[in-house]
Amino acid sequence: MKEIAGKKVTPLVGNIHSSRRGGKASQGRKRHLRKGTEEHFQVARPRKTVLVVEDDRDFAKLLWEVLRHKYHVIVAFDGLEAIEAYLEERRRIDLIITGLGMPVICGDQLIDRVRNVDLEVPIIVLSGFYEGLERLKNRDDLVTMQKPFIVRDLEDAIQNCFRK
Repeated sequence: MKEIAGKKVTPLVGNIHSSRRGGKASQGRKRHLRKGTEEHFQVARPRKTVLVVEDDRDFAKLLWEVLRHKYHVIVAFDGLEAIEAYLEERRRIDLIITGLGMPVICGDQLIDRVRNVDLEVPIIVLSGFYEGLERLKNRDDLVTMQKPFIVRDLEDAIQNCFRK
């Protein structure tokens, strides 16, 4: 447990963060490959990092399962954990996926705080609150998706964010 602003909160990435396969390849280091008698070196591309912010632990685990095969995933269970995670890992985080209705700090406040320090990081908002999504749908700096959603649509939205 960490203490933030006098409150005890769960660890930064909870119990369901992705592990890096072999560690070295995902960090962009050289990997030695042997082909015949020649020695070859290949630099593996680092995986992108996605910060998932979701207070429903079952849904967070589902998102982690969907994303962990392609991305390094950090999970925060409320907006305060997400802000701390973002500030600590800002240079590594390539995308934020967040809900709106969360304890401690809601998704709207999280988005505003992130935008105060970074106008570029893509943010996808997943929510079952229709009114909340309607309020955000005209913002050019966000992608909004209604829950429930089709996993393929989320994957497409992520890819579109990385293409921009």
